[in-house]
Amino acid sequence: MDKIYETSLSDPCKAWLKSKGCAVSAEVKSVDLLGIYTREEEEISIAIELKVKLNLELILQAVERQKIVDYVYIAVPHEYKVLESPRFKKIKLLLRRLNVGLLTVNFRSIAPYVTEIIEAKPYDFEKSRRLADKKKQALLKEFHSRITDSNDGGATKRKLMTAYREQSLLIAHYLSQEQAPMTIKALKAVGAPAKAGVILRNNHYEWFERVSTGCYRLTESGTEAVETYEDIILKIVGFSEDL
Repeated sequence: MDKIYETSLSDPCKAWLKSKGCAVSAEVKSVDLLGIYTREEEEISIAIELKVKLNLELILQAVERQKIVDYVYIAVPHEYKVLESPRFKKIKLLLRRLNVGLLTVNFRSIAPYVTEIIEAKPYDFEKSRRLADKKKQALLKEFHSRITDSNDGGATKRKLMTAYREQSLLIAHYLSQEQAPMTIKALKAVGAPAKAGVILRNNHYEWFERVSTGCYRLTESGTEAVETYEDIILKIVGFSEDL
């Protein structure tokens, strides 16, 4: 079999687009192949990016095309060993999540032909915006819930001081000060956060032990946490009125 170039993929992919009812043109504003068809009086665009090897750069290029094209495909030569590899299965999963289609061109026949491995789908910008907005709100909520700034940017080798951990430490601090079980009401009266009841019941860090309904004491790990984070607790207590 002769060496395959990106241009070798062009004619089979053009034929595939035409079979879908598209008018086709190549190299349109850096898009390798662009097909246009009309659906309910609206022009629908399909882009195909041609590459000899499927790599990250090609996937990133396809994602960029989604900003201006309705459907985006990647086209690569059909290689049986590659298609069956574990890595390729992971790539296919990624493409499906990105709504990017995948075509392979088989050159082992007299006339090269295209197989649609993954169907392209329109990128849902509204859904993406809604998800991004939720993440943004969660980010802002965490930011504004923090009492201290006790993390180093880029740190990966120590536990992050989240708002939840800060509030848990504040509760642990008051329990250690009292050195006796306390009710949720009593904890809130001395400065524990409004969500003290939820934090105590969930007991995410296993720092607390319920001794009776609505009444808790510190566990051994809770006492250790108070000692370990003593410097941070001093900061938290100093700003606890902001909770």
